[in-house]
Amino acid sequence: MAKYKDQGPQVYRKFLRCFEDLPLATIIAGCVYTAHGGVFRGTIVVPSKKSKKGKKGRKYKADFTVDLNSIKLGSLDELLKARRTVLDPPWEGTNLIPGDVLWSDPSLQMGLSPNKERGIGLLWGPDITQQFLQTNHLKVSFVLFITLPVILKFFD
Repeated sequence: MAKYKDQGPQVYRKFLRCFEDLPLATIIAGCVYTAHGGVFRGTIVVPSKKSKKGKKGRKYKADFTVDLNSIKLGSLDELLKARRTVLDPPWEGTNLIPGDVLWSDPSLQMGLSPNKERGIGLLWGPDITQQFLQTNHLKVSFVLFITLPVILKFFD
């Protein structure tokens, strides 16, 4: 931001607004999931203690505490509802899904766990890939944008 001096914060916010309009992930031809990173955790919705009786509808809040045994794979419905207005750290609360989609990495280890090396996103194993594909009726494993140049070499 030093390059832009006093205009740095404005330039930064404009870039964030541009990124808000890009899709977090895409499904191609109904069978290929593409994302910059990969899978994402699901959100757990619990009734809010602040909700009052007698009101129409209930207020809900998401519980984002990370218990390694309770991280569950997110659904495409949750991805559609993910908050896109803030793609900037801190990566917490409703920002977890975008952070996971952008910065998760595949792993040879089975399961789903926080990505401690990056400090953001998840690590997911082959079992999670299979689960995601089956749950969402997809046929092709993930095509990560960061690996796309390598994949395209095979089509030359």
